[in-house]
Amino acid sequence: RHWNMTVQWWMTHYLYKRFPFKSLRYGAVFLVSAYWHGVHLGYYLCFMSNLLTGFMESRISLITASLRARSKTHAQVLDFIGWLLTYRLFEYLSIGFMLRLASDTIFVWKRTFFFGHLLAVSIALLTFLVPRQRGDRPPRSDAEKKLQ
Repeated sequence: RHWNMTVQWWMTHYLYKRFPFKSLRYGAVFLVSAYWHGVHLGYYLCFMSNLLTGFMESRISLITASLRARSKTHAQVLDFIGWLLTYRLFEYLSIGFMLRLASDTIFVWKRTFFFGHLLAVSIALLTFLVPRQRGDRPPRSDAEKKLQ
């Protein structure tokens, strides 16, 4: 556990905060994380696919922030659903990390009809249909809090 905390601090301090292109920071961190673990393509598929999960999570956070002022209960339910979806998607995507081979990973994801990928993209796109109040700001996600 302490090892991961040290690596996380290093990635935050030396890569994330100093990366010149703000919009590509997460991708750079995931790419370096994949390389850090090894050169197996399954690692890259796993880490880079997690960008979809992060995007979905940030979109859900926007809606939750908007909802919190009107209904704390509904916001808590949405928070829980977002948390549940995020961790189930991490489990689905970790197949690439466990199998390590791109061909095996894609084989399994094909067998599940890329369900996790499609779910993350679908939910993220659906969040654009939910109206937000002006001035709503999302709370920082857990990943962003850790990177600060």
